[in-house]
Amino acid sequence: TGVDKPTHELSEEEWDFVFNVDVKGVFFSTKHAIPYLKKNGKGSIVNFSSIYGLVGSHELTAYHAAKGAVTLMTKKDAITYGPDNIRVNSVHPGTILTPLVQQLADNSPGYKENQIKKHPIGFLGKPEDVSYAVLFLASDEARFITGASLAVDGGYTAQ
Repeated sequence: TGVDKPTHELSEEEWDFVFNVDVKGVFFSTKHAIPYLKKNGKGSIVNFSSIYGLVGSHELTAYHAAKGAVTLMTKKDAITYGPDNIRVNSVHPGTILTPLVQQLADNSPGYKENQIKKHPIGFLGKPEDVSYAVLFLASDEARFITGASLAVDGGYTAQ
């Protein structure tokens, strides 16, 4: 996610750090997967974005911008590679109880409860919640879905 600073306080190095992982990672993965998918005659790419690739908040400037870039790159690539029978979609997790988030919850009193309040469903997601969404988008059952931004967020972005 990078440092949590407003735009005017970010250094170029702090900005580049986030973009070099979050955006270049998607760029290089797509760049190098496409030739194989074209050779195969079909395929599916599922990019990882975030709820912060769909909505803004008061934190994590570079992360928001990077995840927004992933969201629009996904849509652009869906249009470009659709004629090759290659689908490109993105998932947008809310707060997921990964080991990192659990560590934050363990070390910050009230963190978990505060995050739960942001998700109308009333609980936080688990990694398998995101995995099942990715599995669906990657499967042939999603053969008519491309360019989609699937929020896996317990209703966070519905507000």
